[in-house]
Amino acid sequence: MIKKLLSCLIIAVMMLTVAACRGEQNSNNSDITNIGNVENSSNASQPEGDEKEDVSSDTHTHDYEDGICIFCNDELDGYLRYYPFNEIKVTKNELNSIFKKKYTKPKNIIVMIGDGMGPNDIILSEKYSQDLYSFGLAFNDIPYQGLVTTDSLEGTTDSAASATALATGTKTRNGYVGKNYLGADLKNVSEIARECGKKVGIVTNDSILGATPMGFTAHANSRDDHFELFNSAFTFAPDVFVGVADSSYKNNMSHSLLQNYLISESVYDLNYVLNSDKNVKKKYLGYYSEGMVSSLQVYTQIALDRLKNKNGFFLMIENTLADKAGHSNDIYGKIDAVPVLDKAVVTVLNFMKNNPDTLLIITSDHETGGVRLPNENEAVTNALFSTSNHTSTDVKIFALGYGAEYFNGKTVDNTELAKFVINAVKGN
Repeated sequence: MIKKLLSCLIIAVMMLTVAACRGEQNSNNSDITNIGNVENSSNASQPEGDEKEDVSSDTHTHDYEDGICIFCNDELDGYLRYYPFNEIKVTKNELNSIFKKKYTKPKNIIVMIGDGMGPNDIILSEKYSQDLYSFGLAFNDIPYQGLVTTDSLEGTTDSAASATALATGTKTRNGYVGKNYLGADLKNVSEIARECGKKVGIVTNDSILGATPMGFTAHANSRDDHFELFNSAFTFAPDVFVGVADSSYKNNMSHSLLQNYLISESVYDLNYVLNSDKNVKKKYLGYYSEGMVSSLQVYTQIALDRLKNKNGFFLMIENTLADKAGHSNDIYGKIDAVPVLDKAVVTVLNFMKNNPDTLLIITSDHETGGVRLPNENEAVTNALFSTSNHTSTDVKIFALGYGAEYFNGKTVDNTELAKFVINAVKGN
């Protein structure tokens, strides 16, 4: 009986201590902006009861879930923190300073793709989105801008043919991934980067076996041949690989090709998983957390951190949301898609402040939906779409870094863009 009473007393003391610690945390959380908790987002999918607490950086704090520390103070504990994530703030003056930097021959090459993002998507987002920086879209102010043609050998492209063109510099047939029109393998920029001693990263909020990431990592005669795509991509094995684990991929989650990867299953276990390999001895595979508005920015930062290498890296980042909104004729989905890419761009620009040996290319693989601009006094509605398919509309290119002025005011083909990037990777 006495033992039971002592046990109850100990449990009660422990509960009071935890409550007191939580109260201390809540009193210190006013100075940090948490964009990991997206309860105000229409796309939020945060499980009930999973709210994360922000804490001030001068407090020694741990926040546990199921025995795992999902928040640890990095300065006092030497603990990396990626979630909760603090949105990178930037002013127009800071951007202008980054744009005017003297950039050197690139060691790091970053290609960012807004899947399905046409020029009118950018214009509409700049005017109507509620999720912009105070000055608008950051990438829209990049000084070197031009246009890119996107057609495949069959006319209007799909994402597989366009990704292949952007990754290899060769046109192919729709549906082909990393293959020419005869079905022969084409060497892609990721493979070339690896040959040059660079690390390779692929980050997407689409399926990890989607056409765009596969165009930069795999070879298959069909974008729907998931078995071949999986084996090809993970035989190549990017150093950082992030994407949505759809059903076809989940069937391979215990595959031997994944044994050498450090794996996180969502933003909630990022800190725990990445801190088990702070010295970056393993390749990293991240299952993208859908519905979290900050996720692309979070994984972009992780990629930039883990790809550091004396020979530099090649990184492809894709935002698929404009394409999905185009196919479903969702005009506000289009408008809200562009800032998701823009936040990831700001993360890259922040990296470029201290890494002038970096080349940044932002473009699209094609336009989706045939979006037109509204007439004067016309409401912004789904009537602005002319189709639910891809179109041959020229897309924008934004370039920053050594040699970026090459694209200014020009219209180039996507294969010409690819050859420029490949030459940069080779150090030419």
